[in-house]
Amino acid sequence: MGIVNCNQDICAISADQRVAVVSEIIDLAALVAGQNSRWNCEISDRRYVKNIIDATSAIVGGFAGGAAGIAIGNHLCSRVGTLIGGFTGGIIGTVGAAALSKWLTEYFFDLPPTVALEKAYSYLDLKARCTNTDINSAFKKLALEYHPDKGGSTEDFHKLQYAVAIIKQARGQEV
Repeated sequence: MGIVNCNQDICAISADQRVAVVSEIIDLAALVAGQNSRWNCEISDRRYVKNIIDATSAIVGGFAGGAAGIAIGNHLCSRVGTLIGGFTGGIIGTVGAAALSKWLTEYFFDLPPTVALEKAYSYLDLKARCTNTDINSAFKKLALEYHPDKGGSTEDFHKLQYAVAIIKQARGQEV
């Protein structure tokens, strides 16, 4: 009975109040996604938006999964089933939505899974979907520019070597 009353209470929320709740959820998602990192320019705009979408999807997936679990649990066994169904559904919904959102945002934003890998591709001025030939060509071009014997700085040459090593390790190649 408590769940039904709660559901009726939720349905009775006005449109303005729902907008305020959604705004709060988005603010929470931005906080979870690392808004302060973005303000310090530690991550790219695409990574920032991806993190917000991923966090929001996980939260919404948890709520949806929990609601579905409550409905199923309430149908099977009113008190205990509701509690177990809500908890289980919330976990499954969160994990499922987070995994789906992660895959979709990486695909649509063309971002690698980690910030370090994103920075490595950016250092070589390459996209995450580039070929190994593209990586080798970019490395050779930048090595001629950054090599200390060719007038470049040792620090830049080491950064180049680290960037290529990070990309090759992520692709499962020997470093």
